[in-house]
Amino acid sequence: FTTRFMGTASALACVIGATMMPVVSYLPLVVQGLRGGDPLAAGFAIMPMMVTWPISSVIAGKQLVRFGARPLVLVGSALVAGSGLLLG
Repeated sequence: FTTRFMGTASALACVIGATMMPVVSYLPLVVQGLRGGDPLAAGFAIMPMMVTWPISSVIAGKQLVRFGARPLVLVGSALVAGSGLLLG
């Protein structure tokens, strides 16, 4: 962690992991407990995230080598902000 970039990337990875873990843990419980869904519906609720997570990781790794970190961070932040606006 001697470089600022690696320290920042590690801190962001920690924040993202801390955000994703409750979603994976509690979303199925919400679907089953509050919405009255069965276990299959709970699995389908988190399936889009669990399928796209490894796929987007591979794509982002390849694009990181091609374009660098800054454009990917900007595009990713814009996508997250846009999806947040669509949800809200």
